[in-house]
Amino acid sequence: MKSIITMVLMLVSINSMAATSVLLKSRLFIGFAPVEYQGVYSTSILSNGVVEYEDNKGKITKVMTLSKEAVKILTNRINNLKISELQGEDGAQCMDAPGSENSAFVHGTEVKIKTVIGCIEKSMPDALSLNSILDAADTLARTLK
Repeated sequence: MKSIITMVLMLVSINSMAATSVLLKSRLFIGFAPVEYQGVYSTSILSNGVVEYEDNKGKITKVMTLSKEAVKILTNRINNLKISELQGEDGAQCMDAPGSENSAFVHGTEVKIKTVIGCIEKSMPDALSLNSILDAADTLARTLK
């Protein structure tokens, strides 16, 4: 009996871990900087509402939790996203600026919704609100960490 209870608890634990997925993710890539600042920094909004920040050393900090209603609205916007190519103006590039990308996970598949490479920003037209939400979460995460 004890082993059955243990197995059930393990299955529930595994299922609850698997049930949490990434909805939106922002990544900042820093290369041209002192070594201690180089690397990837990210902010993720998870399906359980948790907003977490990961620094370039892999340290994850839970910054805040969104309400269930906010997660529901966000999930709906992601699932109804009209996927298209990123659009933006081409121009002169700057070689030493950090790069970044925002991604939405549409039905579990990562879709880039904005990139900034060499100071040139390109974004998906239908993803304006998702980019605004993620940019705001990223700013809060970097400020509150």
